[in-house]
Amino acid sequence: MPQAKTKPISKGDSSNQSQNLRSPICVILGHVDTGKCLARDTKILLANGKIEKVQNIKPGDLLMGDDETPRKVISINKGYDQLFKITNTLKESFEANKEHILTLVVSKEPIEIQNEENSQIRTVFWLENHHLKSKEFTQEMESQLNDFVKQKQKKGNKIGDTIDISIEEYLRKSEKWKEYYYSYKVSAEFAPQKIYHNPKKAGNYLAANYLTGKNYLETKKMEDQKFISNFAKYHKDHQDSIPYELKCNTKQTRSELLKGILETKGVEEEGKYIIGGLREKFAEDVVYLSRSLGLHSTMEQTKSENLETPEICERNYTVIIGKSNIEEEEKRIQTYAFKVEKTKYGDYYGFIIDHNNRFLLGDFTVTHNTKLLDKIRHSKVQDGEVGGITQQIGATYFPIETIKKQTKSLNKQNKYTYDLPGLLIIDTPGHESFANLRSRGSSLCDIAILVVDIHHGLEPQTKESINLLRKRKTPFVVALNKIDRLTDWKANPWSDFKQSLRKQGRNTKDHFQKKLKDTITAFNEEALNAELYYNNPNIRKYVSLVPTSAITGEGIPDLLMLLVQITQKRMSKTLRYLSELQCTVLEVKIIDGLGTTIDVILANGVLNQGDTIVICGREGAIVTTIRALLTPQPLKELRIKSEYMHHTQLKAAQGCKIAAAKLEFAVPGSPLLIPKNPNDPDELEFLKQEVMKDFNIMLSSVDKSGKGVYVQSSTLGALEALLEFLRESKIPVSGINIGPVHKKDVEKISIMIEKQKEYAIILAFDVKVMPEARELAQKRGVKIFTADIIYHLFDQFKLYMEQLQREKENKLSTEIVFPCQLSIISDYIFNTKDPIIMGVDIEEGSLRIGTPIVANLDENNSIYLGRVISIEKERAPVHQADKGSSVSIKIMSQHSETSYMYGRHFDSSHKLYSRLSRKSIDALKERYGEKSPEMPRDNWLLVIKIKKILKID
Repeated sequence: MPQAKTKPISKGDSSNQSQNLRSPICVILGHVDTGKCLARDTKILLANGKIEKVQNIKPGDLLMGDDETPRKVISINKGYDQLFKITNTLKESFEANKEHILTLVVSKEPIEIQNEENSQIRTVFWLENHHLKSKEFTQEMESQLNDFVKQKQKKGNKIGDTIDISIEEYLRKSEKWKEYYYSYKVSAEFAPQKIYHNPKKAGNYLAANYLTGKNYLETKKMEDQKFISNFAKYHKDHQDSIPYELKCNTKQTRSELLKGILETKGVEEEGKYIIGGLREKFAEDVVYLSRSLGLHSTMEQTKSENLETPEICERNYTVIIGKSNIEEEEKRIQTYAFKVEKTKYGDYYGFIIDHNNRFLLGDFTVTHNTKLLDKIRHSKVQDGEVGGITQQIGATYFPIETIKKQTKSLNKQNKYTYDLPGLLIIDTPGHESFANLRSRGSSLCDIAILVVDIHHGLEPQTKESINLLRKRKTPFVVALNKIDRLTDWKANPWSDFKQSLRKQGRNTKDHFQKKLKDTITAFNEEALNAELYYNNPNIRKYVSLVPTSAITGEGIPDLLMLLVQITQKRMSKTLRYLSELQCTVLEVKIIDGLGTTIDVILANGVLNQGDTIVICGREGAIVTTIRALLTPQPLKELRIKSEYMHHTQLKAAQGCKIAAAKLEFAVPGSPLLIPKNPNDPDELEFLKQEVMKDFNIMLSSVDKSGKGVYVQSSTLGALEALLEFLRESKIPVSGINIGPVHKKDVEKISIMIEKQKEYAIILAFDVKVMPEARELAQKRGVKIFTADIIYHLFDQFKLYMEQLQREKENKLSTEIVFPCQLSIISDYIFNTKDPIIMGVDIEEGSLRIGTPIVANLDENNSIYLGRVISIEKERAPVHQADKGSSVSIKIMSQHSETSYMYGRHFDSSHKLYSRLSRKSIDALKERYGEKSPEMPRDNWLLVIKIKKILKID
């Protein structure tokens, strides 16, 4: 190929330069999302059903999402700003700053025909792409009006469509537009909790106690006495509330619980249930329970006329529940009109989450945050992916004409030329555990956008991305995001930054300069020079900072223009088409009419219809022929369904789809190679070995002992991330695979049931589990954890391992007895026989409630007195007392055991000891070891002493 003369951006006319260049590949890394900004004490619903205040949310916490799955908190932030109060028709409210994004739903018919009074004009209002539009028709245009309405009913927005919109943007909308959009609440699903009681009967019990104040034991028939007695004991620690295990359980358990409550005292009235006479805490729990099932529910306080009866005054709350089929378990939503009003200045707290960025407030209201790439391309394509986080390397192609339109405010005098055919943007995950996948993404890219929060500087994730880019020697520009949160910032949507900055007040400009200086200093600390992009003295030696807003779009034109400028100036050689192919498989998909296809990123070189290709396969290298080359329409993400364009040839850089035979076992994340001579067997064999290298390296991570979990993934990149997580967690791996979980995979791991049961697990990321595999797993006792978000798979596995550990500890706790040596205080004997109540001095060890006690009569005889059921120190009950304490204890024996009497069978001359056994000592060793603060060295010496006294082997 002849040398291409690439001229830098300069004055003059556009040339045909783009014909000699390929599109640069750009990757987005760093702080890619915009966090939430909620006022202090705003309640947030966690994925486990508990409610936490926003200021207490921490990275790693799991929040409840709008689709009943968890959202992981990646990072947090806080600040001080003007707050706005959002109040719905239930008079429930929360506060947030203007950048907070409301998630709203179209709640009434979006096509409306209005007849103007004393006029023959009829006006049609409709919503299209969430914009309110209108058109007028005269009486003579009746048929056209009907056709127009039918057309808009097909193409326009419909009831149930949702929109994510900032408070600031919402306030700029017309009152007419606001009439169509309501906030909404959704149901939630929680993980199953182990319960010991029938949830419906528990609902009967709870409602009867809290509604009447009477002892439920007296009001039920004898056949329920056993259940009531057991549940009453269990519930004694949950007075005035619904136990967590019942309230935050599966929908089935919660619906049965609610039916039990309604069955006891719920009154049906005009399409709703009314429950009156409740204490406040219980009323709040019933509302929570109802809303978690997607039911409309409110509570109100009623005045009691009987002021002389405090008990009645306490029970003055009424809960109203919208009547619905409680047995239905599908996701429900409830919509509410609302208003927004400016309130005080105050602290705000926020966080960045994964998935589709939607989560629930404590009252089950849905809310949201946004992404920088969405703003660049004016779309919500990322939300078409499961979870919103790009798990494989995605690609969006920006034609040069689109870039011209978005940067026209910077090129009004045609000062710059555009020599590139376009930009291909790769959006890689922004999480620490995806370093391997991001490395795979960075190795493909020519230039990167590093997103930095102007208010928080270089966070650990950002520094990791910088190190990654340095390692790959990839040039990058910085999107200094969230300028819209600067003090008193006046938004100028889609404006270039210099123009927006000129319109700001002095305080805002000063605030920006301070934050800019802080950012430059932070980069200096990382041994990097940085400067505002239009003041950059040398783009090779200084990192260019581009102030942007993912909310308003300000600075986006600058960012796109800078990408074009740098790539044209610095990469004239690297952007030329090369004959050497660089191509990576992204995904394997079955497409109607095409069969099995692969999505690829063509970073360099050329692909032709009819080319022989060699790719990595799960069962060995695959050699096949390209049957079709396909690309999506511009500005559509490659993995979102759309109309495809057919090509006979494609040049880099492109995201494209390949249709060919034998692709069923292709491995995503692996390289694609083309032989120079497809008829040369030696070349084909060499290429087969090349494409299988990465997969074979991962096979070497399998534990040679044969012990460990089984890992199944959709791509090589995800498999790398999973294996890295397990390696760092010191969890062995006994086998790996890519693709759906089949029966044979379950058979492989089921041998772990005998070897090490806790590792009889399949971690399946973004893959299907075949029905016969799931059935066999249930029979064999193999656990299969599945998720479409790697974070969620990690979390499931961690929770399971923690659960196993808790079960192990719970089992041990019933067997553990802590050693103690007591001396009886003869002047403080309060009851001499069962229950024995006396004062004691703790001479050695630690005394706890539940400790079995023996009296040592002589070197050959000891008698068992019973268990300590209470301890009092200075007239206050305590759970534990340690060496040096003087306490009063109550010892009770079981009825089946021999009762002994103080003064007759033993006295103050006899020492009292914990009744240890071989089993309890082994449990102590397993639980605490020999260096735990719970069991210091002196306590282990006491164990040895008691072993001799009680003659324990």
